[in-house]
Amino acid sequence: MLHQYQMADRTLGQLTAFHPLFSSSMLEAEYQLDEGVAYELGTERLKREMRRLQTSLEKKTIGAADRCRIAQAVIEDGLYLQDRNNVYQFYRALARGPEREAVNQMSAMLNSLSGGKVRQFLIAHGCESF
Repeated sequence: MLHQYQMADRTLGQLTAFHPLFSSSMLEAEYQLDEGVAYELGTERLKREMRRLQTSLEKKTIGAADRCRIAQAVIEDGLYLQDRNNVYQFYRALARGPEREAVNQMSAMLNSLSGGKVRQFLIAHGCESF
Protein backbone atom coordinates (compact mmCIF):
# COMPACT_ATOMS: atom_id res chain seq x y z
CA MET A 1 0.00 0.00 0.00
CA LEU A 2 2.83 2.41 0.83
CA HIS A 3 4.47 1.79 -2.52
CA GLN A 4 1.22 2.42 -4.37
CA TYR A 5 0.76 5.73 -2.56
CA GLN A 6 4.35 6.78 -3.03
CA MET A 7 4.52 5.84 -6.71
CA ALA A 8 1.39 7.87 -7.52
CA ASP A 9 2.79 11.09 -6.03
CA ARG A 10 4.96 13.30 -8.28
CA THR A 11 7.65 13.88 -5.64
CA LEU A 12 7.46 10.64 -3.68
CA GLY A 13 7.51 8.56 -6.86
CA GLN A 14 11.01 9.87 -7.59
CA LEU A 15 12.17 8.94 -4.10
CA THR A 16 10.75 5.43 -3.90
CA ALA A 17 13.78 3.78 -5.48
CA PHE A 18 15.63 4.00 -2.18
CA HIS A 19 12.56 3.65 0.07
CA PRO A 20 12.57 6.81 2.15
CA LEU A 21 9.80 7.05 4.71
CA PHE A 22 9.38 3.28 4.59
CA SER A 23 10.71 2.37 8.05
CA SER A 24 8.86 5.14 9.84
CA SER A 25 5.67 4.46 7.87
CA MET A 26 5.79 0.74 8.62
CA LEU A 27 6.35 1.39 12.32
CA GLU A 28 3.47 3.83 12.39
CA ALA A 29 1.23 1.29 10.66
CA GLU A 30 2.15 -1.28 13.33
CA TYR A 31 1.37 1.27 16.02
CA GLN A 32 -1.99 2.13 14.46
CA LEU A 33 -2.88 -1.54 14.12
CA ASP A 34 -2.12 -1.99 17.82
CA GLU A 35 0.71 -4.41 17.08
CA GLY A 36 2.52 -3.54 20.32
CA VAL A 37 5.18 -6.24 20.25
CA ALA A 38 5.99 -5.70 16.57
CA TYR A 39 6.08 -1.93 17.12
CA GLU A 40 8.48 -2.22 20.07
CA LEU A 41 10.74 -4.66 18.23
CA GLY A 42 10.67 -2.45 15.14
CA THR A 43 11.49 0.63 17.19
CA GLU A 44 14.50 -1.08 18.74
CA ARG A 45 15.61 -2.30 15.31
CA LEU A 46 15.26 1.23 13.92
CA LYS A 47 17.38 2.64 16.75
CA ARG A 48 20.12 0.06 16.12
CA GLU A 49 20.06 0.68 12.37
CA MET A 50 20.18 4.43 12.87
CA ARG A 51 23.24 4.12 15.14
CA ARG A 52 24.92 1.78 12.64
CA LEU A 53 24.32 4.16 9.74
CA GLN A 54 25.47 7.15 11.80
CA THR A 55 28.70 5.32 12.65
CA SER A 56 29.22 4.39 9.00
CA LEU A 57 28.78 8.02 7.99
CA GLU A 58 31.26 9.15 10.66
CA LYS A 59 33.83 6.54 9.61
CA LYS A 60 33.23 7.33 5.93
CA THR A 61 32.64 3.69 5.04
CA ILE A 62 29.67 4.59 2.84
CA GLY A 63 30.40 5.41 -0.79
CA ALA A 64 30.01 9.00 -1.93
CA ALA A 65 27.01 8.16 -4.13
CA ASP A 66 25.05 6.83 -1.15
CA ARG A 67 26.00 9.29 1.60
CA CYS A 68 23.18 11.77 1.08
CA ARG A 69 20.38 9.23 1.10
CA ILE A 70 21.89 7.51 4.16
CA ALA A 71 22.18 10.88 5.94
CA GLN A 72 18.55 11.56 5.06
CA ALA A 73 17.54 8.16 6.46
CA VAL A 74 19.35 8.88 9.73
CA ILE A 75 17.54 12.21 10.06
CA GLU A 76 14.17 10.74 9.09
CA ASP A 77 14.50 7.93 11.61
CA GLY A 78 15.64 10.31 14.34
CA LEU A 79 12.71 12.65 13.73
CA TYR A 80 10.28 9.74 13.85
CA LEU A 81 11.79 8.44 17.08
CA GLN A 82 11.52 11.93 18.63
CA ASP A 83 7.84 12.15 17.75
CA ARG A 84 5.93 9.48 15.89
CA ASN A 85 3.55 12.13 14.53
CA ASN A 86 6.40 13.38 12.36
CA VAL A 87 5.64 10.59 9.89
CA TYR A 88 2.43 12.43 8.98
CA GLN A 89 4.37 15.68 8.68
CA PHE A 90 6.85 14.02 6.29
CA TYR A 91 4.13 13.28 3.76
CA ARG A 92 2.35 16.62 4.20
CA ALA A 93 5.56 18.61 3.79
CA LEU A 94 6.59 16.72 0.66
CA ALA A 95 3.16 17.09 -0.91
CA ARG A 96 2.97 20.83 -0.17
CA GLY A 97 6.59 21.78 -0.78
CA PRO A 98 7.83 23.59 -3.86
CA GLU A 99 8.57 21.32 -6.80
CA ARG A 100 12.29 20.57 -7.05
CA GLU A 101 14.56 17.59 -7.55
CA ALA A 102 13.36 14.74 -5.31
CA VAL A 103 16.55 14.40 -3.24
CA ASN A 104 16.64 18.15 -2.60
CA GLN A 105 12.93 18.13 -1.75
CA MET A 106 13.57 15.43 0.83
CA SER A 107 16.52 17.34 2.35
CA ALA A 108 14.50 20.57 2.53
CA MET A 109 11.58 18.78 4.17
CA LEU A 110 13.80 17.11 6.78
CA ASN A 111 15.57 20.37 7.53
CA SER A 112 12.28 22.21 7.88
CA LEU A 113 10.80 19.62 10.24
CA SER A 114 13.96 19.66 12.34
CA GLY A 115 13.64 23.40 12.81
CA GLY A 116 16.66 24.02 10.58
CA LYS A 117 19.00 21.88 12.70
CA VAL A 118 20.13 19.34 10.07
CA ARG A 119 21.12 21.45 7.09
CA GLN A 120 24.86 21.30 7.80
CA PHE A 121 24.72 17.58 8.56
CA LEU A 122 23.02 16.84 5.23
CA ILE A 123 25.37 19.06 3.21
CA ALA A 124 28.42 17.60 4.99
CA HIS A 125 27.26 14.13 3.93
CA GLY A 126 26.86 14.81 0.24
CA CYS A 127 23.43 16.37 -0.11
CA GLU A 128 23.45 19.35 -2.43
CA SER A 129 22.60 22.73 -1.03
CA PHE A 130 18.83 23.04 -0.91
